[in-house]
Amino acid sequence: MTKSSKKQKRQRAAITPQPDYHPATVSPAPIKRPSALAQPDYSGTRQGAAHNPAPPPAVDPYLSHYATVLSTPLTQPQPLIPQTVMSGLMYIVLEQELTLRNKRRIVLLDSNDLLYGSVGGKCVMLSIDWQKDWHNVVKVHEGKHTWETSFAELAATQDIALLRLFAHSEVWAEGTYAPLA
Repeated sequence: MTKSSKKQKRQRAAITPQPDYHPATVSPAPIKRPSALAQPDYSGTRQGAAHNPAPPPAVDPYLSHYATVLSTPLTQPQPLIPQTVMSGLMYIVLEQELTLRNKRRIVLLDSNDLLYGSVGGKCVMLSIDWQKDWHNVVKVHEGKHTWETSFAELAATQDIALLRLFAHSEVWAEGTYAPLA
């Protein structure tokens, strides 16, 4: 065949009218059923329950893992806390405050800290449990004013601003703190 004859055949095929598609006139192909599905179902009868026990449901490992993930309670993501803040802030409990509950003083481990630099008596230093105490309210008493902040704001504060804050203020955390005495 030459190129021109192939081209002519294609053109004739394109011009040839195609039969119209009518859904009502097209008969569907018969559905082939597997032999297990073609058997009669006697599971609702006494006879069927004894002879034909229901098969155990198929367990998809991906779906079961997905279900366990969905059933676990949502937790807050681990906050991003600079190492200087984590290592520099601690709770301090003075000797006369051992019976105090639901409050803890916070100090910056620096000689310029208002409280830490002037402690003359006995005290207990406790580390901050950042995951547990992250949402506690932090109160700052500076001069005649008291204002609230959070550990998140303290963690986001620049180091020099933290030094100034703790040098001129008393800082408390309020939460579920048990007395030490």
